[in-house]
Amino acid sequence: MEYVIAAYALSLGPVALYLAHLVRERRRLLRDLDDTRVRPG
Repeated sequence: MEYVIAAYALSLGPVALYLAHLVRERRRLLRDLDDTRVRPG
């Protein structure tokens, strides 16, 4: 039973890291968009 839980955690680990990375990237992109909107050109 512990093996199943370990395999489950191992498979979900990278997915969680990837999702966190996507959220960080989206926040950075949104901030960049705000900057360009505030200062046109």
